Amino acid sequence: VNSKQGLKALKKQYKIQEKALGKGSFGKVYKAVDIKDPNHVVAIKVLNKSKMTSEDLASIMDEVKMLLTLDHPNITKYFETYDEKNYLYLVMEFCPFGEIFDN
Repeated sequence: VNSKQGLKALKKQYKIQEKALGKGSFGKVYKAVDIKDPNHVVAIKVLNKSKMTSEDLASIMDEVKMLLTLDHPNITKYFETYDEKNYLYLVMEFCPFGEIFDN
């Protein structure tokens, strides 16, 4: 998985909304807009590595590797990862209608 370094690089690429869209066991998800292309809206999963075991982190990286191989309209697209000591930032396709179970 190609990773870019840290939050500084992420903020050069995306303008991140302050309010989280949702949260889970390891972190939160934020909506963001690509600074160079305002039509490119993404969701950024901010994962706190200190809340994760090494197995959790390996599982997430395996999931990312799998997403890289998939291309289907019903599967959320993965774009890139930004990594730093305490956090992992996964940039994904923004799905404005929420989870399938919410509908």
